[in-house]
Amino acid sequence: MTYLPQNKIKEFREANKPISCPILDVKTDDWVVDHDHQTGMVRGVISRQANSLLGKVENFFFGMCKGKKEELPNTLEAMAAYLEQETLDVLHPVGLVQLAKKFTSSLTAKEQELFLEGMGAKQRKNMSNSLRQKLCNIQTQLKAPKGQTNKFGGYKYRSCEDILTAVKPLLDEYNCALIIEDIMQEVGTRVYVKATATLADCGSEGIISTSAYARESETKKGMDDAQITGSASSYARKFMTQHDNTNRGAIFTNDNADHPNAPFMKGPLNVAGVEYQLAAWKNVSKNGKKYLSLKVEPQQSKASATTAKAEEADEDLPF
Repeated sequence: MTYLPQNKIKEFREANKPISCPILDVKTDDWVVDHDHQTGMVRGVISRQANSLLGKVENFFFGMCKGKKEELPNTLEAMAAYLEQETLDVLHPVGLVQLAKKFTSSLTAKEQELFLEGMGAKQRKNMSNSLRQKLCNIQTQLKAPKGQTNKFGGYKYRSCEDILTAVKPLLDEYNCALIIEDIMQEVGTRVYVKATATLADCGSEGIISTSAYARESETKKGMDDAQITGSASSYARKFMTQHDNTNRGAIFTNDNADHPNAPFMKGPLNVAGVEYQLAAWKNVSKNGKKYLSLKVEPQQSKASATTAKAEEADEDLPF
């Protein structure tokens, strides 16, 4: 046995470096003298990358797997045979996420197509990895030109029916359904029509919702009460189909404040698609600075709202 002193490492490395790395089969100028960590004996000269890889493999095998030195070569041979076998025709959920990241970060559209073809995937126009992607595709492809004319104002516009007619073929293409509903909501002394559109993925349980409001006019020439409500509903629906109300809200003066503890302002608030009620009270800090105290509660149904309103007079300030 010969001892290799530290001041002779470079000389030994230069004299024994191979043409290419015996492990990674690459040519490099960055060589290291590799040694067995258990015996301390030199095994050869390899690339720095291979030395790092080999060290990690050995440390994990000996430490985590509690393996023995003489068992490692057989384990590596078994690992190589395992990696060379064909994979199952099943996509892992984590694999889907990893594949999506790879697509969005480094592959062009053509490269994505070729990659999927190599995996045996068949091209389908309505294939999508998420409901939000389907929504993005529908919004991108939707064409609803302003084909209506307001004779009084002399301007072009599109109706809610125009938008719904244009979106129906896209809903069929992407296997989705659009559900629209209206509710009447009182804010202060005024009544608003709240229109909500829900896009549902027919192939899963995913949904995305958005809402918009339109105020009923107290009077409108040539219209009865039902027509006033209908026009407000139509406008709210049209506004809702063109705007995303997610993570937005509005607050209005509370004209119905009939007791000292009632909020000064109230209004709707949407957080991640969930509807809430926002309330605000006027307050003055100890140093005389005016501010608003806020309270957020889940949106109530009409029945529960009526009960809450009856109990509101007995409610203490929440701050």
